[in-house]
Amino acid sequence: MARTKEVEIYGQKFVIASLTLDQVEQLFPATKEEQDKLKENPLGQAERVYQCISFSLSTARPDDPWDKARIKRELDMVTFGELHLAILRLSGLAPEEGAGEPRATPSIH
Repeated sequence: MARTKEVEIYGQKFVIASLTLDQVEQLFPATKEEQDKLKENPLGQAERVYQCISFSLSTARPDDPWDKARIKRELDMVTFGELHLAILRLSGLAPEEGAGEPRATPSIH
């Protein structure tokens, strides 16, 4: 059973679910060859983002399914991107906020 979490993005509340292992296998290529093919096709990458959001929102609330048409109709670009990142983070597929940012190092004078 997937974990769920309520997120708020610019006043809109969404209940998202972590991606299941099966969903991750469908979304992310396993081999280097498949990954290279995907990089060559930006439209394929966009379709994966739609599928990722659809999987998460529909898993969290099966009685209120989401598909690509609904996502395009109801989300703007900023919400789309933020929601995708929140799903990846919940699923353990993206760095936590602040990860990768340079640390401040004190200087002694």
